[in-house]
Amino acid sequence: MEIVFTYAPWWLIPGLILSVLLTGLTYWRNPRFAPLPRKALALAALARWAALALTSLLITGPMLRLTREEEEKPLVLFLTDNSASMTLHADSAEVRDRLRVFLDSLKSQLSDDFQVIEFAFGVRLQSADSLNFTARSSAYARAMTEALEAVEGRRLRAVVLTGDGRFNDGPSPLYAARALGVPVFCLMTGDTLSMANAALSDLRYNQVTLAGNRFPVEATVEFYRMKGRQAVVELRDESGRLADRQEILVPEDRSTRQVTLWDVAEKPGVLAYKVIVRAGEETYQSDNIRKFFIEALNSKVRILLAADAPHPDIGALRLALERNKNLEVALAVGEPYPDNIQAYNLLVLHQIPGYSSSGLRLLKQVLEQRIPFWLITGPNTSAQGLQQAGAGLVLASVLPGRTDDYYFAVNPGFSAFEIDAVMREFLEKLPPLETAFGNYQLPPSSEVLFYRRVGGTVSALPVAACVTEGGVRRMFWLGSGLWRWRMLNFEKQKNTAYFDNLVEKLVQFLNAASDKSRFRLQAPVLMDETQHAVFRAELYNPSYEPVSSGFVELTLIDSAGRKFAYTMVGGSQGYALDAGYLPPGKYSYEARARLGQETFSKKGILVVEALDKERRLSGSDFNTLLGISMESNGAARPWLQAQDMLSLIREKVDARRVIWTHTTLRLLLHQKILFFVILALLTLEWGIRKYYGAY
Repeated sequence: MEIVFTYAPWWLIPGLILSVLLTGLTYWRNPRFAPLPRKALALAALARWAALALTSLLITGPMLRLTREEEEKPLVLFLTDNSASMTLHADSAEVRDRLRVFLDSLKSQLSDDFQVIEFAFGVRLQSADSLNFTARSSAYARAMTEALEAVEGRRLRAVVLTGDGRFNDGPSPLYAARALGVPVFCLMTGDTLSMANAALSDLRYNQVTLAGNRFPVEATVEFYRMKGRQAVVELRDESGRLADRQEILVPEDRSTRQVTLWDVAEKPGVLAYKVIVRAGEETYQSDNIRKFFIEALNSKVRILLAADAPHPDIGALRLALERNKNLEVALAVGEPYPDNIQAYNLLVLHQIPGYSSSGLRLLKQVLEQRIPFWLITGPNTSAQGLQQAGAGLVLASVLPGRTDDYYFAVNPGFSAFEIDAVMREFLEKLPPLETAFGNYQLPPSSEVLFYRRVGGTVSALPVAACVTEGGVRRMFWLGSGLWRWRMLNFEKQKNTAYFDNLVEKLVQFLNAASDKSRFRLQAPVLMDETQHAVFRAELYNPSYEPVSSGFVELTLIDSAGRKFAYTMVGGSQGYALDAGYLPPGKYSYEARARLGQETFSKKGILVVEALDKERRLSGSDFNTLLGISMESNGAARPWLQAQDMLSLIREKVDARRVIWTHTTLRLLLHQKILFFVILALLTLEWGIRKYYGAY
């Protein structure tokens, strides 16, 4: 501890001199103090001088410098695999009973030289107190990354990783171990010998199908030490009905087989199924059954393909659309057009409106009834009709009889749906499209798909763009001649897959937001237990303007009938609710919205699937743990050699401590004790003068 000065110390001299002068002016030969004895007078003067001198000292801003030293031990992290696979090995009982005791003992022996922090992990990093070996998956890489973030800024020197090496979530832990920058010491539990077992390691299926359609389920079965056995794979629905079965003769001790099972979605809704493997006697059969759910939609998407006059584009588009069995395509070429357009989910309008009044009426009906559409212009499109309908696309200065051919380039920032590099390369080599000669203007809120290209230069003029207004999507496409694209596709690739895929993506995008209700709810239908249940809602006024001033609540009901009420929070992006993790099972929900005196509601079903990856593989994966230790310059030992961990850590880890010096500066002016000292000195002076009656 020492005193330092804000200003030069010599400023103390004038202060001391001034204190002496002020004291002298008060007490030197002053007749008022004649009654005071000499000693009392000297004591009073000394108190006055000391108070003035101390005050002048504080005015110069002296500070007290305090120095404190703190010793920090290096840090060692304990990470323990908390997944269910830790209990599936021959030594599982011993590990479960003795692991906690061993880790506590190791922590105690290291505590003299190191700080020790413990975590458990499954899908995410967890508190060490939650160690119960029930996690349904293992994310080794994520655990190391999150642990490093948790101790950021501290002197991490080593990691002790205990587990069987079976990671089934996230990337390879080898890269995460390298990124730690410290040695990782792996304590390997379990054994690498596979027990006799048949495991359903993977299921592949489409989560959505149409009611009445036949759908496939592809099951991957892994066999361990079952050579020559006859196995049966079955597909059953929730009532236990056998939908399909296949027999497999296991060819090797360790082999993988894929089988495809089929069934028909007989009714709309969420349908529950399970795949079962039967292969005779096994060590355990918890991985022989996998449950899954499929959502069967009620009806097909109905599309009206309407054209002002016959054109080759109509045939090309119809062939592309009819390839998809989920689409029902109707054709209307020329007058009269159907009156019941509300029966269609989407309209493709080719050169409509033309020069007949019926085409204009059709476009007006589509706009009034808020039906998504794909508008394709061409030489016969009526600019006046587009303006009268108020479709949002403006054609100006059109010269009758003159056409304009143009090439185009894909907008790299287009995000409405994915266009991969191969598709992009194909599109930019296609023949030009033909449109009326003139100027055009797209709505300002358009998301551009194609820009006009002149030679090798891409202009800023959009020629294809989509617009979303009030949840209804529209596509404006300037130019006909799509049939040439389909022909070139077949000429180059001997199929029309690229063209058909583009048309299908456009139709899926346009149909995705065809909900015309004023209260819309986006809710998950199928999810697993490691995902958050997130609900989003939109509420519109009668003019279809989004509002956030309404009240939206959601009630979730589990299979036992228990109800959980939530309130959805409104904001600039609508309403949102994160219900967090939900236990596996089937839930129903009802969302209610209130806007003024109006009320709205939506109901639905949510299925949360159990995610139990830990029971799908057999045996430990010591190679992963050995790789982690090698990448990090650590070491690995099996459970039977666990006692070597202490000596390995002491041998490889730098246990030197760091001494941190903390220096603090404090103004003496802020020390309350000095105020009371000055007050005491002035009180002493006043008391002496009062006692002797000298004022």
